[in-house]
Amino acid sequence: MKKKLLIRLFLLLTMFPAFTTGALAQTDDIDYTTGVFFVNEDWYGHQNSTVNYLTEKGEWVYRVIQKENPGMELGCTNQHGIIYGDRFYLIAKQEQDPGSKIKGGRITVADAKTMKVIKQLDKIDPSGNTCDGRGCLGVDENKVYISTSNGIWIFNSNTLEVTGQIKGTENPFAASGTGGNANPGNKALYWGQSGCMVRINDYVFSVHQEYGVLVIDPSTDKVIKVIDMKSLIDTFNEYLAEKAKLKDDAEPCVGSSLVMAKDGSLWVSVTLNKDGYGNMLPFIVRIDPISFGTEVVYISPDTGNYPPASSWYAWTPDGFCASNVENALYWNGGENSWFSNSKIFKFDVDTRTVTNIIDLDKQPEKWKLYGCSMRPHPITGDLYMSLFKGDFADNTYKTVRTDKDGKMLKEYPMIKNYWFPSLPVFPDLEAPIPNDLGIKNIDTDEASIKISLSTLAHDADNMDAAMVKTVAKVSDNSKFNAEIKNGELIVTPKTKFTSEEFVKIKINSNGKIAYATIKLNCTTNGIENVQNNDVKEIKRYNLSGQETNKRNGRIQIIRMSDGTVKKVFVK
Repeated sequence: MKKKLLIRLFLLLTMFPAFTTGALAQTDDIDYTTGVFFVNEDWYGHQNSTVNYLTEKGEWVYRVIQKENPGMELGCTNQHGIIYGDRFYLIAKQEQDPGSKIKGGRITVADAKTMKVIKQLDKIDPSGNTCDGRGCLGVDENKVYISTSNGIWIFNSNTLEVTGQIKGTENPFAASGTGGNANPGNKALYWGQSGCMVRINDYVFSVHQEYGVLVIDPSTDKVIKVIDMKSLIDTFNEYLAEKAKLKDDAEPCVGSSLVMAKDGSLWVSVTLNKDGYGNMLPFIVRIDPISFGTEVVYISPDTGNYPPASSWYAWTPDGFCASNVENALYWNGGENSWFSNSKIFKFDVDTRTVTNIIDLDKQPEKWKLYGCSMRPHPITGDLYMSLFKGDFADNTYKTVRTDKDGKMLKEYPMIKNYWFPSLPVFPDLEAPIPNDLGIKNIDTDEASIKISLSTLAHDADNMDAAMVKTVAKVSDNSKFNAEIKNGELIVTPKTKFTSEEFVKIKINSNGKIAYATIKLNCTTNGIENVQNNDVKEIKRYNLSGQETNKRNGRIQIIRMSDGTVKKVFVK
């Protein structure tokens, strides 16, 4: 489907003049830590993908990869990028655009502060078989997951090599030995794909076009559970009109992206079927990241609201995103969905209410949001959006910034080019700051004690549930065990101890590391100090060791029935 779409678009665009190049300040030193990056698909059939940078002052720096790396470029149709651990990971569908003379990469790793390229890989599958890039996720300081047209691959961030594929994420339509290469009808490229991923505490969650939401244990790189939308058909039908009800053999599917809300909950959209054509059901589904239970939220079309758009048929990260400032989600949606959308919606996670905060159709020049290029700033909450004018034949683009409720704040005009922006990416400005939780009392008579780590650290541009916390050290593992599960420190005493102990915890927030120490103080319930009422006096002695029955004003020694000996003063 996408190949046909792109061919038609290619033929249309060749009828129009080439873009205005504009002047790049090649000698200027740019601070890449305070503005906003925009990853662009760019003009398919003519040039490789690009990255533009909007400075804090609102000035554009175009094609920063080429600017900082003369002779180098990204791959073709670069749809996704993240900044993790001061590196910029950029994932393209192919390594080279058919209209470009420069070979880029499906994987490009750059220094996020200088934009100097560190590594490029033209293939994702180490065997050399073709599979197209989709998205990426920083898992921990040692690895990044890369989603593709054929499963999820493990990228070693130390050696900068792909080390393997996660079993259970493969594309079931990929022909044997092709690694997801296109078979007739492109079914292996645009059916059975893996899409966006998020990590919430102990698990990575990924959407799979054929299977549903995959739950992955990143410590083992194994799929431990699959959450299928087909199991929710009965719940969907409770809301749908009679003529729209799903049959038992229906195959509803998760949308091509998923998001984590500020409260740590997971949210997905739902497509009518698995063919990827963007037909959406009027729902979003909440998934509990601990129990994996689901809650269906109905987006009633009678209210004029629409669910998030999906783009499996020509994969993009979509406009489905979450605020780091408030417990809210954003998305673009409409009757036609995907790239032609003009309505932006805000969803209050706490109240489960949807509001249409932006309607571009009501603006005089009929601007539209290009596909997925919308994200909220992690610190201010302002929305950054890429808009195009008229239709795809017009190469007029601009970026706009609104407040969290859609009020226009600033417009940033751009030089003319068929940018086809994919998404904004914000520099990681802040590092995690540990908090002092004080001394925690540990009752050694308990089997285990749970301590919430929700306030262990603060990161101004990251969510608590997105911080990966692991035990780095315990003061004395002969006295207790310590592990972290679902955002809680679990301490299991092995013996009673009177000394002050500690657990040192490593905090990974978007690839930046900090450490926090939790102090432990031993307590007991005091039961061992309660005297047994059945214990009786057996014999009494004076200080000379002679047995006596006298109870006079002297010190005496008493032997008890439980074997204990007491020295008492008898008045």
